[in-house]
Amino acid sequence: MYTEIIELFQQVEKDSFSKDFSQWEIADNTDWTIIRNAAENGTLPENFNQWKMTNNNSWSIGHIAALNNNLPENFNNWEIADENGQTIAHIAASHGNLPASFDRWGLSDNNGFGILHVIATCDNLPEGFDEWAIADDDGWSVAHVAATCDNLPEGFIEWGIVDDDGWSVAHEAARCGNLPEGFDQWELTDNRGRSIKDILNKYLIKK
Repeated sequence: MYTEIIELFQQVEKDSFSKDFSQWEIADNTDWTIIRNAAENGTLPENFNQWKMTNNNSWSIGHIAALNNNLPENFNNWEIADENGQTIAHIAASHGNLPASFDRWGLSDNNGFGILHVIATCDNLPEGFDEWAIADDDGWSVAHVAATCDNLPEGFIEWGIVDDDGWSVAHEAARCGNLPEGFDQWELTDNRGRSIKDILNKYLIKK
């Protein structure tokens, strides 16, 4: 029996099983299943539809396939989420694996962190993107994320977008040393009255 299992794992590393194959939960001595290996190697059968199946953690087979850029072109189950609410789309976005046709921008995890927030960390926002104020449950916007990662586009002007504490995109860019030359919105203050220059003095000049 063990030899047969080894042979199955060797097969799935290079070939797709038929759509009628049903022994996906067979596992090796490390508890890795046939279906996980197929998702990693891109050998799931055509028309596979069991994306919610899991492999000893809260990630679905869809999450694993998204991580490895092995989702089919017609995939549309982006909303499948792990225990933290992180969807398959979150995983694909974080690795630059979303298709050009993706349109499920409203998906978010348990903290309200959306697909656009993820893409902003990777500098992969769509060309012409202008929905900078989309925010998570703490008011942390896509623009805040991009400012943290130095991924705001040249000519960005919406520095006054704030989170729930009045911390603006400009404050975040200043904290991270990412304010551009020519920045001119020095009058912005947060809920504690801290200006952009106060943030520069605290986080940069004193380092």
